[in-house]
Amino acid sequence: VTHVYPVATAAVRQATNAADFLDVVQSRTGLAFDVISGEEEAHLDFLGVANTISLRDYAMIDIGGASTEVAWVRDRTIVGKTSMPWGAVNLTERFDLKGKPSRKKIASAETAVSELLEACDWLPQDASFPIVGLGGTIRALAKADRKQREYPLEWLHQYEMSVRQLGEWLDEWDKMGVQARKGMPGIGKERADILAGAVIPLKGLLRHTGAQHILDSGNGIRD
Repeated sequence: VTHVYPVATAAVRQATNAADFLDVVQSRTGLAFDVISGEEEAHLDFLGVANTISLRDYAMIDIGGASTEVAWVRDRTIVGKTSMPWGAVNLTERFDLKGKPSRKKIASAETAVSELLEACDWLPQDASFPIVGLGGTIRALAKADRKQREYPLEWLHQYEMSVRQLGEWLDEWDKMGVQARKGMPGIGKERADILAGAVIPLKGLLRHTGAQHILDSGNGIRD
């Protein structure tokens, strides 16, 4: 390694003590982190995907802890992109979604996400295009789907899930107790508490576009 390009994303973008935090990091590591914007994060996500997946047309989603990046790609070019200030962690905290949240709490979180997606006039409602997903949430869902299907290969990059099968899996998840969820194959214990919030941006994008297939991308900003 001859060059290091350190970047910080939504957690630092939203932190009230971001400057102090970055000063401490630089003093301890010697690295000056660049706090990238949500739109730049979406663009870097796209580059990681576009250079390793041959699809020409798709919607892209990166569900992080404190933000979700969405882009619409047509003929391998970004038509539109946005960064929503909602991710797996802050949705879970803001709408109290740990454990088995009530339908009312989930509906409130879904409304907050849907309103932001509806404002994206460049995002089509077209079921013929797949969704390419990045990040830990999509990866966890792909692992769980792979375990359930007894899929023989470990490699998750470009692993494809059907929306119907994913919906059935999530229905089963909703019926489970908290401890049973933590024992689900493919879902780490640390992710079980935030999965209810984490899937809300994905569900919102699926409802908006009508997509029937989701591909997991193992490549994103770092690539």
